[in-house]
Amino acid sequence: MILNRDWLLVTLAWGPEYYAAALKLRASAERFGLATRIVQVPGFPPSRREAWRLRGRMILDALEKDGGPVLMVDADALVERDPRPYLELARRADLGAFEFSPELWWACTLAARKTAGAIRCLERWQELMDTDDWDMDSILLGRAIQETRPAVARLSSALAWWEPAMGDRFGHVVPVIRQLGIGAKGLVA
Repeated sequence: MILNRDWLLVTLAWGPEYYAAALKLRASAERFGLATRIVQVPGFPPSRREAWRLRGRMILDALEKDGGPVLMVDADALVERDPRPYLELARRADLGAFEFSPELWWACTLAARKTAGAIRCLERWQELMDTDDWDMDSILLGRAIQETRPAVARLSSALAWWEPAMGDRFGHVVPVIRQLGIGAKGLVA
């Protein structure tokens, strides 16, 4: 299959469960011709938070190496429909994200272009993740966006669908990228 390099999908994998999930994510993305890079973390971080701290750096590294645009997706997700039509707004912005509630940007799916605004925001997000041991990654992403003021395209919840958090609130949405989660038996639908 010829992979389309208009968006590079990047994901972070640690431990065997997340690596297996990342391989399923790659296979689901390749059905739509999306190139995917899995960034493996050696060993197993002591917590998910420790792994999440690597997201900003992973996106910055991909922008530096590949020039962008980059779509970061959690490894425990599947691409169910072609995301490119939903990413068109992000082509005209520094970042693209789903705003779950005012100033709370969902950090499991994030689109970035190689612009000064995106780089400034991602670097600030990385700094906040490295120094704040309390707040959730999505809260810190919101803080980085507030502080650095990049142009952010408000993306559809369909790109970051997670049933437990969104089913009641956005039940009419047909997912494009579905967050699954990993339980004791692997991926959980």
